[in-house]
Amino acid sequence: MAAACSSDDASKGGPAAVFVGGAAVDEPRAALAARDVLAARGTAVDAVTAAYFTLSATLPSVATLGGGGACLVFDARLGRMEAVDFTPRDAAAPAPMNARGFFVMQGRYGRARWEQLVGPAEALARFGHPVSRALAHDIAENMSVIAGSPELSRLLAPGGRPLREGERLVQPALADTLALIRSRGAKEFHEGEGARRFVDAARAAGARFTDEAFAVAAPQFRAPLTVTLRETRVAFLPPPSMAGVYQAQVWQMLAPRWPDASPAEQANLLVEAQKRALADARRWAGLDLSDFALVTDAISARRAQAMMADYRAGQVSATEPPAALPESPATATLVAVDVEGGAAACAVSAGGFFGSGRAAGGVILAAPSTGGASPGTASLSAMMAIRAAAGRGAFAARADSEQFVFAGASGGGRGAAASLVAAGLSSIVRRESLGEVVDRPRLFVPGGSPDVLGEPGAVARGQRVVESPPLGRVNAISCPAGIIVEPTACRVRHDQRGNGLAVGGVR
Repeated sequence: MAAACSSDDASKGGPAAVFVGGAAVDEPRAALAARDVLAARGTAVDAVTAAYFTLSATLPSVATLGGGGACLVFDARLGRMEAVDFTPRDAAAPAPMNARGFFVMQGRYGRARWEQLVGPAEALARFGHPVSRALAHDIAENMSVIAGSPELSRLLAPGGRPLREGERLVQPALADTLALIRSRGAKEFHEGEGARRFVDAARAAGARFTDEAFAVAAPQFRAPLTVTLRETRVAFLPPPSMAGVYQAQVWQMLAPRWPDASPAEQANLLVEAQKRALADARRWAGLDLSDFALVTDAISARRAQAMMADYRAGQVSATEPPAALPESPATATLVAVDVEGGAAACAVSAGGFFGSGRAAGGVILAAPSTGGASPGTASLSAMMAIRAAAGRGAFAARADSEQFVFAGASGGGRGAAASLVAAGLSSIVRRESLGEVVDRPRLFVPGGSPDVLGEPGAVARGQRVVESPPLGRVNAISCPAGIIVEPTACRVRHDQRGNGLAVGGVR
């Protein structure tokens, strides 16, 4: 149980303050779909599943069924964190993974009826919906991609004019595909009668994945990358997400110094940690990141201490990393927590806005990559923190139980991964306002230059900061005292650099 009443309100006979769960998503209609599921006592995984399928209709520019993604999940009943990886296995011929990824994950962690999670998205595609500001922006900014596809042009730019916010978008072919997934599940989509027709249509549109690759495309459940800060476990996505190793290293370098650092020193710390993590990427990028022992060593406190050995407060290092972390702006993020304390943080991508610019069965296909993992999937970013329960407050908690304290996912381009770490640290360690830490001006180390990019108002003592457009997006949920101890202190926040929505929280 994760709801509480204010003693003051109760004594006055006023309404009780109740935590009802929450979600933050990059598109408003998808956030509302998550809210409806949480209100019906669905799990956090149910909520992100409903939100994702809604996104497939309302924000297909980045959340198409043709793409892939990854999630971090916390099962409050078992006290277990797990990473769910459904990125394409072959980046040069990426097979669609999102439908099966959410299907299998929901089967493991959800309790809502499958058709109730997919049906609303099918209705939006079949009967149409007003184009959101988020989608209208992506259409306007990527007309060169859309113009190269007759199917996308008919849907998104009829007569050569891009659809604008509020205009109606109807997607009958996507609705038929969603109807199949709703009624028969994602397994049927990948292996049933319609699978061969879909693959044939996809290959006619230029896709290179085979029937066999599409049939076996399935998510993998993995242990997340985990670091510990006192009684708190903090998890990041494991490889093939490049961002997870980078974020864990940045966290390990910052965590010992962050609590006592002034705001000015925090900014300098963040820049210096980014420099060192990017420079170290030259070492671990050539390693076999499927070797968990190697990755564990790369993110160890010992390694972080060695990397920060020459750091002095206020001092600017001479480190100049050769390149930045590849962070694709073409991502969508989803975060949810339920009333029982379960949580999920996900990021999805098709490797570029509108993927490859080609569609089959109403599904926009992912963009292939010729060199290793696609930037759209390699830099997927999510973070989750769980704390040992104190066994006080309004809830009876075993001393060895654990409770949710933070979940976030970041995307939208440069600086997103490091910004999520900074927001998490400020929320978890310093218990600062979630709104304040998400809105704070950001800094980013681009690599290949001594300059640091900063949003207006961002200052890092001693660093040469060049003003930058908005850097990345962070959607997050924070329960700084712990969801068991003080659920009504939980806050849900979407990044106002984007056009999403945060719903739920306390009522």
